[in-house]
Amino acid sequence: MDLFTDDPMARPLTYPGRIPAASGVLLDDAYVPLRADGDPDGWRAGEETLAALLAREGGEGLAARHRVVAVGSNAAPSQLRRKFLDHRVRPFVPMTVAEVRGVAPGVSAHVSRWGYVPAAPIETPGETSRLFVLWLDEHQLAALDLTEPNYRRRPSPTRSPWSPAPACHPLTCTRAGTAASPRETAGPTPAA
Repeated sequence: MDLFTDDPMARPLTYPGRIPAASGVLLDDAYVPLRADGDPDGWRAGEETLAALLAREGGEGLAARHRVVAVGSNAAPSQLRRKFLDHRVRPFVPMTVAEVRGVAPGVSAHVSRWGYVPAAPIETPGETSRLFVLWLDEHQLAALDLTEPNYRRRPSPTRSPWSPAPACHPLTCTRAGTAASPRETAGPTPAA
């Protein structure tokens, strides 16, 4: 599957975009498969370690990066590439699959300026969702925040290949609230 054919900002009906099947590294116009098993020092990106790829390409190491859980289109390499390039930031991001407890993709109670209804995290006690964790450097985190004026970050527990025990990583939550079922009331997503 070509992960870069469409992005939701250019073609809103493609929302959330093409989501990869597995962990990888967004590297400019490519998505390099990532074998993220065991200790992060041993992760493999193609024929080299992820640490070697990050160093060769001038990127910060994993320890210096911020981990952010992606719920909607931020898990689509084409969307991330567009967001970063629009803010003059290089799209070079490790993206790892994680099991996130108590959270699932829902629907935000607003329409984006591009015409799609974005995803937003909803609380789902007792359930686990397979989502992506973005490993962002300072510039990428700042650019992503600029593209998400209706969202704020909050902690989220994840279970991932690099940590068998639950860890907390930021998750972006909508300020507009989420669309509700008839039994619920729409309102801001509760903060942790």
